[in-house]
Amino acid sequence: MTEKIHAVFSQKFGGRLTSKNLRINLLRGLTVQELRLEAAAAVFLEIRRVSVEYSPLALCRKQIKVPRLDLEQARLNFTHQNDAWLLPRPRHNFIKQALTLSTGHNTFVIRLDNINLSDTTVSLRAGADGNELFHADGINLTGRLAIQNRQGTAQGRLTARDMQFGATLTLHDIQAQVSYANDELRCTQLSGSAYGGQATGAITIPLAPAPGATKQYYGVSLHFSDIDFPALLKAFNADPTLLQTRLNFSCDLWGDLNHPSLIQGKGWFESKATRLTGVKVLDLIGNLLKQPGLRDTQFDTVHGSFKIADDQLTFYFLEIISPDLKISASGTVKYDQTIDFDVLLTVNPTLLQQLPAEVTEQFSTQPDGSKSIACKVSGTPEAPACNLADKLYGKAADSPSS
Repeated sequence: MTEKIHAVFSQKFGGRLTSKNLRINLLRGLTVQELRLEAAAAVFLEIRRVSVEYSPLALCRKQIKVPRLDLEQARLNFTHQNDAWLLPRPRHNFIKQALTLSTGHNTFVIRLDNINLSDTTVSLRAGADGNELFHADGINLTGRLAIQNRQGTAQGRLTARDMQFGATLTLHDIQAQVSYANDELRCTQLSGSAYGGQATGAITIPLAPAPGATKQYYGVSLHFSDIDFPALLKAFNADPTLLQTRLNFSCDLWGDLNHPSLIQGKGWFESKATRLTGVKVLDLIGNLLKQPGLRDTQFDTVHGSFKIADDQLTFYFLEIISPDLKISASGTVKYDQTIDFDVLLTVNPTLLQQLPAEVTEQFSTQPDGSKSIACKVSGTPEAPACNLADKLYGKAADSPSS
């Protein structure tokens, strides 16, 4: 009997379904262990144990009523390769027919009053190398679902141990509200801890294209407050001594689910009392201004805004401000780490008095009495180049030691 059930559902779902220890009580419910669904030679779904309670008397009221559904230690794997998702491919209209359960003139309403998902893992991978774009584990969810006239609505409460975006951006101890309506899954009031600070946000995922559309745009909105920036740098395998500060930043990310690796976005950031002790561009500028101690300066404010598109990070503006110096910049950082920035250096009279006379002559005077000079920065963050030396001394500079 079990093999026959596997064969029928494998055909209907367009994948290979297997399980162990299937037990059915026609009046009460069923349990099954080690449920597994494969699609395109990849494991799409694994559940250690499924328990379903149902109420057969509700059929008299044209309802399929499930008082309780328990899913223990589920694992969902979403994989995108060769411009396609490796998902089960149900037979045409099977899902809608199953959800409406139309029999002659009777259309049944489906109610799942108490859904419990425990210790679940979700993974999303894309590209030829199978890079993981999203990972969450320790997910627990309680909620309910109702389906009527081929439309489903759901509400629930979700908690998760960890949630990781991309290779390194990780949240812990997550809580959120989850809802589903109009073919759209929403995760709102999301909150968690991150790098010594707090994170809040929301996620929207369309489960079907909008009418007349071919693209399915997802959205992720995240806000981070009081982040320990050295801890964030360490997570990115960067030198944690590079910047000493606490950071606030927000980002909105979006993309087409049919091309999940092509991420776009925008955002802003700000920090106070910042030391940029390991930024080589700052070392280069400090040496050119005969101010090697610039790396030890505590900047009152570092802030800016950016966008992510066309395989690069574009800074609309970036300002680094101390009482004596302001660095204003705009430009790009490409995914190959090449940089291209237009920079304006503004110094106040106090710092100006410390500069050699041949240097100050190259600055233009601003209405407030400060002096400024424009330059370009290129190269990479590890090996920057700047035309400031050519403007000041008539020679090029391409390293902090120049």
